[in-house]
Amino acid sequence: MRIILTGTPCTGKTTLAQAIAKERKIPLIDINAEAEANALYTGEEEDGAKIVDSKKLGKHLKKLLKETSSCVCEGHLACEYALPADVCVVLRCNPFQLLKRMKSRKYSDQKIADNLISEMLDYCVTLSKEHYSNVIVLDNSTPLTAERVSKAIKNSASDSVDWFP
Repeated sequence: MRIILTGTPCTGKTTLAQAIAKERKIPLIDINAEAEANALYTGEEEDGAKIVDSKKLGKHLKKLLKETSSCVCEGHLACEYALPADVCVVLRCNPFQLLKRMKSRKYSDQKIADNLISEMLDYCVTLSKEHYSNVIVLDNSTPLTAERVSKAIKNSASDSVDWFP
């Protein structure tokens, strides 16, 4: 099974992807690491963050996923592409918790604002539903286990996520 794991930065994708890959004994494809290893950048932002060459990265990832029948492919950019996958899991996180996580990583105020807006507007969910036929949305405000994600995938069960009750 090819599993896409995406969501706003700091929603817990990397930690959970590693756990799922280990539990299922399948390879992990880290989108950021792939971009880095293959120099798929067009430049840098003022804060030194690298700007991904989206077209080249998309082509690279599509080729990589077509070559494997089982993997976890993880990264916030995964929602931007229609990658060959059996399921796309979008991790969500309460904006107050997300703010704490981003501050602990010393994100710039602008990066924090941009990512909080993306989370509140369901950016990753909306794009994922455009690109993938099987999308599961899970709240990772309190960290999930690989077992819980596997159960959600098996049952095609999403969490109800609404930051504006």
